[in-house]
Amino acid sequence: MNLKERTTRGFFWSIVERFGVLGVNFFVQILLARVIAPENFGIVATVAILLQILSVLVEGGLGTALVQRQQITRTDISTAFYMNLCISLTVMIGLILGAPSIAAYFREPALEEILPVLALVLCISAAGQAQLQMLIKRLDFQKLTWISFPSTIASSIIAIALALYGFEIWSLVMLRLSYQICSTSLLWLTCPREICPNFHFSFTSLHKLAGLSLGVLGSNFLMRVTRNLIDLVIARVFGPEQLAFYNRARFFQRAPTEPMVGILNRVLFPVFSEIQHDNIRIRESLRKGIPVLMFFISPVMFFLIASAPALIVVLLTDKWLPASEYLRVVPLFGITFSLAAIKSNVIRAKGDGRLIFILSLIRNGISISVLCLTWQYGIMAMIFGQLVCYTINMTINDFWTARYINYSMTDQFHDWIFYITTGAICALLTYSIELLHLEPSILVLCLQVAVFSVTYMGVCHVVKAQGLTDGLRILSSVPKLKKRTHVDS
Repeated sequence: MNLKERTTRGFFWSIVERFGVLGVNFFVQILLARVIAPENFGIVATVAILLQILSVLVEGGLGTALVQRQQITRTDISTAFYMNLCISLTVMIGLILGAPSIAAYFREPALEEILPVLALVLCISAAGQAQLQMLIKRLDFQKLTWISFPSTIASSIIAIALALYGFEIWSLVMLRLSYQICSTSLLWLTCPREICPNFHFSFTSLHKLAGLSLGVLGSNFLMRVTRNLIDLVIARVFGPEQLAFYNRARFFQRAPTEPMVGILNRVLFPVFSEIQHDNIRIRESLRKGIPVLMFFISPVMFFLIASAPALIVVLLTDKWLPASEYLRVVPLFGITFSLAAIKSNVIRAKGDGRLIFILSLIRNGISISVLCLTWQYGIMAMIFGQLVCYTINMTINDFWTARYINYSMTDQFHDWIFYITTGAICALLTYSIELLHLEPSILVLCLQVAVFSVTYMGVCHVVKAQGLTDGLRILSSVPKLKKRTHVDS
């Protein structure tokens, strides 16, 4: 199967996997939010912040190196596995021993009980990282679908059952832990033997992988710290309940953006790595992908901004209404994040670990500085400050994309500005319905959905937007691709 066929098949199965998991997770999170108090969500979110940051150390950047390297041996895979496992055990023990101090710092005694349990997630995740990255390298997202989807279903059933029986905070803990146990177990049971670790460890392999992995490790660690620093400040200064409201707003923003960006990143990075010296093909791929991405992302983000109060009340009930204030702004993170993330694949595929780390220092240094200046003025000031940082990050990636593959910043701007402008105009029209003060909230939300969707799709259809035409072409090819995929299987 040639690269184009593997890429197309990879896109299809990545879409199936990401949006299948997204649908289940969205339903489960809405259901749990209606049953569980916001404060409990905030407590578990505090632990999740720490795990997200430390998971970068566990993965160590070696997974990225496995994908980026064109020639990989089983010894390389085993070396990455043992390094990830050793680091994860060290981090896990540190978290268990440090649980009382962490609970005291955040002034939340419940952290002392749940942190040692959730620390297991890091170690369990590390045990399957090597196989996971090799499946991504092979663009074998069909197998990943049959791993992540059953794991999501099983962990969701466990969490919902515990929540309905009154184990509120432990249902959220088991949601994460049970998913990781299921997915890692399936990785070991279903992956081909040649991509599973054996008993060989090689310092030569470690040295070979370390060139890129150290730069990626430093970059990813700084990025995770910066992205989660605002959450840590909210948890420490404003308490777990405000963190829960902020996280609910980010949940609605991330639900559509991160799966779509994740699909593109999981496919484009290995593809760009394989054609890393063919700048023309990389540029053509980006120029086709960006309009389609923004055609879908932009309207969803602007609709969230326009309909925030009605959406929160209808889906989560009145107890979550304070989250709507944050939902008026954080969707703008999704737009700038999406544009920056898709172009970061060009920089990573070129394999310059030193540049990746230096750019990360610059971006994250700016972000931390802005956060230090804004936190004393409240949560909204921090949010607007981070929006500025996301925009700077996007601009930096634009500059290096232009330099690497001759895709000028003017052309990049031209490829996405239409969808941002159209989305903003539609959001203003949709927001006007809220000013009518209609009741109940479900009526307001239905009217807002109708006005926004008809207006946005109408404008895109009239001007024959590239994102619409290419998006419809992709969707129309799914049945044919699905049939062919089943035959290939």
